[in-house]
Amino acid sequence: MKPNLSYQVFPSYDSRVLIIADTSTWAHLIEEPTYIDITLPGSKTAKTLPYQKEKVNVFNSSNLGYGCEALCEDDLISLPDGIYCLKVYVCEGNKFFLENHYLRTVNLELKLNKLLVDVGLGCNPNTNCVNQIIEAEMLLKGAKADILFGNLQDAGKKYEQAFEIVEDLENCDCSKIKGNNNGYSSTIY
Repeated sequence: MKPNLSYQVFPSYDSRVLIIADTSTWAHLIEEPTYIDITLPGSKTAKTLPYQKEKVNVFNSSNLGYGCEALCEDDLISLPDGIYCLKVYVCEGNKFFLENHYLRTVNLELKLNKLLVDVGLGCNPNTNCVNQIIEAEMLLKGAKADILFGNLQDAGKKYEQAFEIVEDLENCDCSKIKGNNNGYSSTIY
């Protein structure tokens, strides 16, 4: 049997962790030491960590050395959103490895969810706000699709557009946006 390296990044609403499950078929490599290189968004340097075969691997600000002057096990901070480079490999990594990109959107999705709660989708939602939230969600879906097809620049642009929409919504009172027609819009219902 030939080795087949694969992994899945699990979605989580805990912004402090990155969860990666190994789904590889290791064959004769099962006893070989395995590592993961994780490059955070905006960084040029990967952090190399041990990688557990056939298990769920959990990474956080402490083991990634992100934002911590010293070990920060008690005060884990949110990992950044953006495009991560993940490379799992055996030994020196020149023959058996798998490298993929992952668009992390946990922090932005939490903000979007808060906006959905705040705008209220009951009897009289503000359609301008709802439409902007939908636009941000569609941009995020498009960015994730771009990652799947290797369009890293397009993914980054769509993520940034979604981020700007959410920031604008967070800094505005939706009840005062011009064009609020008390939720009776054919674009939503």
